[in-house]
This record gives sequence, structure tokens and C-alpha cells, in this order.
Amino acid sequence: MDEIVVAAGTALVQAIATDGWARVRDAVAGLWRGARGTRSIEDIGSDLEVLRAEVLEARAAGDQDAEDALTGEWRSRLHRLLRADPDLAVALREVLDQVLTPALQPAEQARVQTLLGDHGQQVNIDAGNNAYTAFGDQTNIGRDQNLGRP
Repeated sequence: MDEIVVAAGTALVQAIATDGWARVRDAVAGLWRGARGTRSIEDIGSDLEVLRAEVLEARAAGDQDAEDALTGEWRSRLHRLLRADPDLAVALREVLDQVLTPALQPAEQARVQTLLGDHGQQVNIDAGNNAYTAFGDQTNIGRDQNLGRP
């Protein structure tokens, strides 16, 4: 399963239980709008409302296994969506970055970044072959970096 699907499924289950859940529902249901041969947006929206109720119930009962099962279920749904229409991966990443992750607490955001494998790190190479690596509020600058090329 792709990292984006794992991260998005995890973030969805976490974010659907927040105060911003309606925005989360609308953004995720919108992914199905462009998909061919899938269920209607209204059906997915209803499924997301059921997801919210189930997550809240699991949390109230302290049932982490139930919450983990819901995460697995939605990872599978997102996986099937992308398998049906791989071009939706870009839209899923946008929803993850712009809606799901911002709805989360900092610790949950860090977990999503870990699942994505990018850890917020960005490497840029300028015209002089200088590498600038940014990680959080730290920037490392180096010269004559070998990045897989002889």
C-alpha cells in the first residue's frame, strides 16, 4: 500500500473526530467526485458520518482496536479509489496536506509526516551545485555533495 494511502487513512480517522470534521468529510467525499465507477459523493459522505460516530464511540470506550480497524478500513477504501483512478493521488495528497493534516494536533501531524516518509525535509540544489537542506527551522548548507551521481 502506498505511503500516501497509509498516511491519508490514518489522518482521516484522526481528523474526522475533530471540530473541523465537516470540512474533512466534504474534502474526502470530493475525492470520489472525479472517480469513475465509484459510489456517489452522498454515499461516501454518509459513510464518513458513520465513521465519525464510530471513532467517537471507540474513543469514549477506550477501544483502540476498534479505531485501528476503522483506520485499516479507510486505508483500504482509499487504496481501491487510487487503484481505480491513479490520477487521484495528486488530489489525495492535496486533501492530506491542506485539510486532514492541519486538522490534527502536532503529535498526530508528526505521525502523518513519519508515515509519508518525508519528515518535512526538503533538499534544493542551486545552479552552483550547492545543496541546501531544510528540516524544520534548521538549514544545512553544503558544497560538492554527491547525491547519487558520480
